[in-house]
Amino acid sequence: ILAQSGAAKNALGIMQDDKQIQITVDAQGAKASDINLQLEEDDRRLTISGETKREEGGVSLHSRFERSFTLSRDIDTSQISAQTDNGVLTVTAPKYEEVRESIRRINIEENEKIESENVGKKEGGVDVSSSHEEDDSQKVKPKVDESVIDLDDAKQE
Repeated sequence: ILAQSGAAKNALGIMQDDKQIQITVDAQGAKASDINLQLEEDDRRLTISGETKREEGGVSLHSRFERSFTLSRDIDTSQISAQTDNGVLTVTAPKYEEVRESIRRINIEENEKIESENVGKKEGGVDVSSSHEEDDSQKVKPKVDESVIDLDDAKQE
């Protein structure tokens, strides 16, 4: 868990080990239908909110709660589960079994140039190969360090 925010006064507990994080919230009087649990995938924010109504000593008690947590990248958000037991909500967020690398290598596919069968053949005395193309062997190519990209030159092209 990276950060938490909210105005809840409900008792809260966070336990963590190598395999998971467990968040417990005391929501006395709340049923599962009274609690809303949402995960915003983009910023990995888990929000627990709810509303309870109960009678205690002849007095009607009404309370609302909301708590948000930003989950770390090692949490498998697709496997988060929750359950209630006697007014205590327990949210279990398992960690990935294998450490996910934050840098991913992207493979580059190489496309092979397909030569036309007609290149260099003559039809009716005319060379079918593009006559408007310059002979590459006569061009002088400057030596370029391909590991450096000059963005100013790229804008002019």
